[in-house]
Amino acid sequence: MSDNRGIFGLEEFYDRQVSNTITNILDPFIYDKSPAPVGTDFGYFMGGAVESYSPSANFSDVDRLDFSNDTADMVSKAFLPTGKGYMRGFSSLTHGYTSGGYAPAFSTRMSTIDRIDYANDTTAQTAKGPLEFGVSSNNVGLHNTEYGYTLGGSTSPSVTFTSYNQRLEFANDTTTTAPKGNLSQNKNYGAGAGNQSYGYYSGGGTPSRISSVERLDYSNDTTALAPKGPLSRIVNEHDAAGNADYGYHAGGWDPSSPYSNVTDRIDYSNDTAVALIKAILAYPGKHGPTTTGNTSYGYWTGGYGNTTNSYRLDYSSDTTQMSVKGKRTRFSQNGCGTSSRANAMPLTLTSGDTVRGTPVISGPSSGYAYYAGGSASGGSPTPIYGGTSTIDRVDFANDTATASVRCVMSLRREYSTATSSDDYGYVWGGLRPGYFQPDPRNLSSIERLDYASDTTNTAPRSKMPYPSYSGSGMGNSSYGYYGGGSVHADPSVPLLNSRIQRIDYASDTTDTVTRSYITSSPSYNSFVAGASNTNFGYITGRSSPKNSILNRLDFANDTNNTVQRGFMASDASNRVAAANANYGWFGSGSSPSTPNMSKRVERVDFANDTAIAQVRGDLSSPAYGTGASGNASFGYWGGGYDTSVVRRVDYSNDTSTGLRKGSLSRGYGPSGTGQQSYQLSAFSSQEQGRQTSTKPPRKRFIDLAPEVLSPNVGPAYGYAMGGRKTPGNTDMSITERIDFSNDTTSPSPKGYLASARYARDGNHGTKDYGYLTGGALYGYDFSPAGYANHVKSNTDRIDYSNDTANLLARGPLVEKVEQGGTALNPNYAWMAGGDGSGYGPFNDHVSTIQRFDYGNDTAVWTVRSSLPYEVFGTRATSSPSYGYYLGGHRTNSTSPSTTYTNTLRLDFSNDTGGVTPKGTVNQPLSYPGGTLYAPSFAVTGNKDFGYLHGGSDGNYFSTSQRLDYSNDTAGTVVRGQALQTWRYSASGTGHPNSGYVIGGGTSTYVERVDYANDTTIIGFRAPITQARYSIASTSAQHFGLPSAAVEAPFQPPFPIPTEAPNTSTAYADYAYLVGGFRNPADIYAGRTDAHRYDFSNDTSNATIRATGSPSPGFRRGAGSGNANAGYHDGMNNGSANVFKIDYANDTANLAQKANHTWSPSHKDNTSATSNANYGYYGGNNWPTSTPKYPSTVDRYDFANDSFSAITPIQRFTNATAIGNQEYGYFAGGTMEDPSNNQIKVSNVTRIDYASDSELPRLKGNLATAFSNAGGNAAAGNKNYGYFGGGNTDSSPNISLVQRVDYANDTAAATPKGPLVVEVHRTGASSNLNFGYFFGGGTPSTPSSGPTGGLSTIHRITFANDTATSSPRADIANPLQQFSTSNASNYGLT
Repeated sequence: MSDNRGIFGLEEFYDRQVSNTITNILDPFIYDKSPAPVGTDFGYFMGGAVESYSPSANFSDVDRLDFSNDTADMVSKAFLPTGKGYMRGFSSLTHGYTSGGYAPAFSTRMSTIDRIDYANDTTAQTAKGPLEFGVSSNNVGLHNTEYGYTLGGSTSPSVTFTSYNQRLEFANDTTTTAPKGNLSQNKNYGAGAGNQSYGYYSGGGTPSRISSVERLDYSNDTTALAPKGPLSRIVNEHDAAGNADYGYHAGGWDPSSPYSNVTDRIDYSNDTAVALIKAILAYPGKHGPTTTGNTSYGYWTGGYGNTTNSYRLDYSSDTTQMSVKGKRTRFSQNGCGTSSRANAMPLTLTSGDTVRGTPVISGPSSGYAYYAGGSASGGSPTPIYGGTSTIDRVDFANDTATASVRCVMSLRREYSTATSSDDYGYVWGGLRPGYFQPDPRNLSSIERLDYASDTTNTAPRSKMPYPSYSGSGMGNSSYGYYGGGSVHADPSVPLLNSRIQRIDYASDTTDTVTRSYITSSPSYNSFVAGASNTNFGYITGRSSPKNSILNRLDFANDTNNTVQRGFMASDASNRVAAANANYGWFGSGSSPSTPNMSKRVERVDFANDTAIAQVRGDLSSPAYGTGASGNASFGYWGGGYDTSVVRRVDYSNDTSTGLRKGSLSRGYGPSGTGQQSYQLSAFSSQEQGRQTSTKPPRKRFIDLAPEVLSPNVGPAYGYAMGGRKTPGNTDMSITERIDFSNDTTSPSPKGYLASARYARDGNHGTKDYGYLTGGALYGYDFSPAGYANHVKSNTDRIDYSNDTANLLARGPLVEKVEQGGTALNPNYAWMAGGDGSGYGPFNDHVSTIQRFDYGNDTAVWTVRSSLPYEVFGTRATSSPSYGYYLGGHRTNSTSPSTTYTNTLRLDFSNDTGGVTPKGTVNQPLSYPGGTLYAPSFAVTGNKDFGYLHGGSDGNYFSTSQRLDYSNDTAGTVVRGQALQTWRYSASGTGHPNSGYVIGGGTSTYVERVDYANDTTIIGFRAPITQARYSIASTSAQHFGLPSAAVEAPFQPPFPIPTEAPNTSTAYADYAYLVGGFRNPADIYAGRTDAHRYDFSNDTSNATIRATGSPSPGFRRGAGSGNANAGYHDGMNNGSANVFKIDYANDTANLAQKANHTWSPSHKDNTSATSNANYGYYGGNNWPTSTPKYPSTVDRYDFANDSFSAITPIQRFTNATAIGNQEYGYFAGGTMEDPSNNQIKVSNVTRIDYASDSELPRLKGNLATAFSNAGGNAAAGNKNYGYFGGGNTDSSPNISLVQRVDYANDTAAATPKGPLVVEVHRTGASSNLNFGYFFGGGTPSTPSSGPTGGLSTIHRITFANDTATSSPRADIANPLQQFSTSNASNYGLT
């Protein structure tokens, strides 16, 4: 079995299991074909001018408009390097570009192109390009995802109009713009918009204003722009935006007014028509606006008239007047507007196909080099018909082996050249071997090898315009280049050339085209060597005279001739080269002046290519006439004059002699002449170090977890910032760092706060930065001025990657507070409550919730919603989706102080919706104590739990409380004394496995709490250097911040699978009905038999399997079970035993097992549920017991057949139970009121199996209270439980089915079904798709005991659970008061 996919036999699969070569289920990944979002939802308005040409008139401001909140004023971002105006720009998906413009400070038309990084738009802009010609006067900018175009404008005071079209390639934006097809005439002050196929230039001045429209075809941009339909008016100094279908050209100066408010719409589907007039821009209009937009709206801002307003056009309602939106930060006109959403830029990108299992390895992922053609060499006489058409393959992973022959070419070739795309190899030209071949001997054809099917013979794809041999090969993933070579029928009389040919791999049946020329003399360009990285190709060598010149071809500007860079260390010809992304290695050349030249290797540094190449280690043997290729780590020189050896150069150790590895497959030529490995060509998809596949991202097959090749996690450190020094009450600015991996080592000092203060509650952060917000200073008077200065609003930021630097000031709070609680996720922080900045310590607590945007951390916090009350001293923890605000108090001068025990939950996805009350804090933790400074508690947590450490309710605590985010209505649970000492005003931070409680009171203590063992004291770690309290502590890994990466290696062989628990399906198709009674004679004795029902054949009756023991039988009990057996209890003549039915041997008598722990021993009316390991039994009714019902849940351990009482529960009997693998639910039944009256209840009580020693939790009620349905009268799957039948206060039997949604179990159960009959004392079972209800009691139930019974079996369909159940089959005998079990109930499979 050579692969983990395809068709294979079971015996073969077994062999793979034994040999440990089967894939682990967690290893396979699929490629994610889902679209990935791109771009940002912002528009940028850059630079501009006022109505003056003075040096101070043009400015460098950059303002950002948030499209999702466009009524808000714009915010300032990274400035342009210099003030300028009268320019336009364009945008890629990641960056905005300001092109040209007029800068009065330099009195010049600028040729610079300034780039802003959308992902980091507060960082200084960088110069790109430049333009070939500096331009201003509103040169128009157009773009698609790959290129930006600058059209028209003026190039100098004397050249006020131009038709130039200058293109910038975004992927190579440091290169000078390239000239493209021009406008039809010289113009300036036009406007431009477009979609992803075409750009449109409208209006402008020539110098007279015009109405013409011209179209640029991006796919054919060397052609002049084509005339299209005109605008409705003649106009200049307007601007434009648009979507995929229309362009809107608005404002400007037209004959009717210098302040036009007209909007012209160009219909791209009918672009020869006159543009239609649409919405009014503004009154009275404007000229010189700056514009950008997204797919739904266009925004025009500024313009003459000194306005800062922006005006929005709704494309879907384009006859409606534009509406006023957010303002720029200053007056402006004739600036530059950009957005990654403009010109119909895509919102998402989809790449690649979905491949299940092991990725198809091709292109950059294939680990081979190929050697094509070649001729015989050496020996005597001179070879005539030598040569080969074979293609050999060298396996990089097994490079000592002899190369394997893969296929043959259509012709024998020598002196050929090769290039490679990611998926195919290409062999160019060459000679037919042997002097007596028909002319022309030299070839022009290009043959292609498919890496995915490399045993298929190659065939010609295209050809060069002339035959050639001995040229150089270069290229990247998109294009291949052939440079130089010889053109003649007779190689003894070469006619050499300097042309560079290009093949487009995406269209490789089209003949190559000449792009440019090698700058050396044409007579010197055969037997040349080529190497390349993704951006440049390098050519060196020549036949006669030999030389050392190194020429470079710029792939992004390949119509320009090569330029000379540096030199090789020696003159030579006939070299061949291999390369990775950083260097090229040239070797095995020939030179009479250099001894051993055929072994010599010289290295070119691509980053320093004007330097002379360095001589590195020799090849292991002479290699004249070889082929060379390689991958990112090694270069391979194969074959050569009279040899088939393959030699390897280790790039990381290239001063050592290259090693001999394997050999090519070539044999000898005719009459014993030399091996046919001379003058061959070589190629690989991994040359140039191309290892990064272009395939889409992958997700793990089993759970769709995304692959993260580089863990996106922050450093494993905690930071303690600021605080108040004790004794002395001095505010501190120090920061200390705790190394979580070595926490017994003293914390190390780091950068200082921007301002000293204590702020134990304003600590928050991301994986990259930590923040301290708000807080207060010590030592103030109680005057209004003194107290107002006491509380702070500022935010300080520490950069985890540079944590010795002092902290930087970032965006302040709207309402300054101290001692609020701060929750967070990776994008935002939310501070709630706190003590404000008014007069004195009373009546100044706040309820606001303020939000901080990590993506824009210089901005002021924004108010989102509020708490239901004003509070001081609250603390917060966070799950990935919610923030939790816990405890706190309110001090009031006119009424008693209030201490809160509430937990309030904030939904991060709906943070304007207020908070939701959840469970309570088990111990009050914030106690005013009659003073302003409240003893308070520390918080830590991870993505699953929040922890509260210490605190006070008048007495100090050293305990830890835990909040379970998955059960947040339950409140906190005390875990134990996790701290060695109590202290007040400590702070907390941590990572996913542990929390750290730092400082507090007069201590320097640092204590660790391990979440996996959170009831145990771990003890002191290394202390902080200065005793202090009210510290702000943060970490890159606390709460729900990323702390681990999902790794996705390509599938390795993997071990023999081990059986996971709960996955057996051997008995999943059967349900077992145990005990019960058939008629009044059985009422006390009960039954001893077990019926089996086959789900896979559910129209056949249930049949008796086990009979006999126990005697006298049992009834009114309940069953639990796992995948292998069922366990049943019940009323059994004084016995409290559980009886086991073994599914694998279900005709054997039931086996008696353990007794319940309940007293007295007689058991009756129980209910039960289970997971894979335990059965949980609740309820019991025995008339002589007082109280009648047990108050504990009895847990049965399947592994050792024993009961243990695990947790108290409300006393009940006659309930029904069901569950999944995480939780068990007891519903309905009978309870006693305080007067000992029996009442039917609608309670639903949940046991959490993972923490089953904790108190069960009441969840959402039933829709209708019931009792006596039966201990197992419920069916379900892993998502829902269905309770059926029973009796109510008004009816002895009901047919109602009630469904509990496990994922939303605080909601009331919903009515479903109903059953086809009214029934009580029934039983149920289920598989994944259906629930089955069996038998049960009839409506008549006299006091002397039940009479009669049903034998019917009816089915509910989970996918259609509102339908009435359908009859399926019968039990062999009427039956009621029995218990059930099966291997697929409770979500087991």
